[in-house]
Amino acid sequence: AAHPAAYSAVCSFHVLEHVADPAACLRACAAALKPGGLLIVSTPNHAAPKFRAGSDPFDMPPHHLNHFDAACYRRIASALGLHVHAIQQQPRYFDVAPGTSPSLLQQALGRVASAWYRLSSAPGDSIVVALRKPAL
Repeated sequence: AAHPAAYSAVCSFHVLEHVADPAACLRACAAALKPGGLLIVSTPNHAAPKFRAGSDPFDMPPHHLNHFDAACYRRIASALGLHVHAIQQQPRYFDVAPGTSPSLLQQALGRVASAWYRLSSAPGDSIVVALRKPAL
């Protein structure tokens, strides 16, 4: 609020889902943009299968207070008078637990699963959006 129309870009990466009042946060971010500036936001993608299924134990308060997906970001853009510049949903992939050494079989199955995920239309766990403030 102290810097209206001061920035060419305002970024928020995996923060918005933790904010108690995301509408106020986004309004402040949009107000800080210069005309033509970009608001770039990433959050967990609630359209991803693990979030839709409710299988992530941390996808609930107090950890995640809000849920976002591409349709939600389109509505946010409209409500804030911004234009959707880009929406990128992370592709799904097979991941081995950190710190482990997968066997050859696990590596082979991981490659097959990753290929299958790339061919499916199901989105991955994160989404990044770029919303543009109209130029004067």
